[in-house]
Amino acid sequence: VLSVWNPNYYMRHPDKGLIFEQLTAPASLYDDESMQISLKVTDYLKRTVENATIKASFQLDSKPAKEISLSHKGGGTYSATVSGLEAGSYKVLLKAEQGTKYGKLTRSQTVSLTVTPAWQKYAPYLAVIAIVVVVAAVVYVKKIRTKK
Repeated sequence: VLSVWNPNYYMRHPDKGLIFEQLTAPASLYDDESMQISLKVTDYLKRTVENATIKASFQLDSKPAKEISLSHKGGGTYSATVSGLEAGSYKVLLKAEQGTKYGKLTRSQTVSLTVTPAWQKYAPYLAVIAIVVVVAAVVYVKKIRTKK
């Protein structure tokens, strides 16, 4: 039997790659707000990864909407601030890549994000104001009719 050398012997097991820890991203926000995404990237030995490239791709209804890069803040923590997202339901794909002498280690994770129109934030206040105005108008009209 002839032994054959495996040319991919240096490839790591998928579980021995990059790990996302302490992922912080809101599940919902209003379209006039900005959001902060941050995460800590470690390897399978729990060592911080400081030379990775992290990207966040926002998809609105399965169509690409925005892509940003997260910057390294220190200690393996990467973060970015995002603003100007339209209202809708987003899938956010976070992808990390770290180059090695044999190739790249990657990890990706998808989170959901719901962006609500800003006017809905103020709708309850506007409803209360409208009710107060209507009640004041009714009271004023009744008062004028009782004086006659």
